Amino acid sequence: MSGGLRWIIMGDLAISFTELGPSEDAVWDAFARDLSERGVNRLLATSLGAIDVTSAQRRIIADALKQRKIAAAAVMDDRLSRGVVTAVTWQGVDIEIYAWSELREAILSLNVPPAEVDAVIDATIRLRAAATT
Repeated sequence: MSGGLRWIIMGDLAISFTELGPSEDAVWDAFARDLSERGVNRLLATSLGAIDVTSAQRRIIADALKQRKIAAAAVMDDRLSRGVVTAVTWQGVDIEIYAWSELREAILSLNVPPAEVDAVIDATIRLRAAATT
């Protein structure tokens, strides 16, 4: 998916990449629907630069994470983007924030089996590359 937000699902793990610029609520609704309907139990949310996420979009994702009790980790370096994630935590969602240099640690914090970590790293880097080229 794209339109400001891209994601892939690997088993029970969703990996998302929020692109720069605004996105439609419909994209966030589709993402939340995938989280709810596709058996996702873990989310690795990533971005580069300052993301533009509305309060409605934060609420959409917070509700989906709370509904399924999805464990979440965010990987980003931008201070404003970290603030967006902090705002989601105020809605009762537990999200640990990591820098891109800590990608492996973020993945391990989600209890991804060690044998799968490299594949998740590769998928995350491919998703980021697709969004930034």
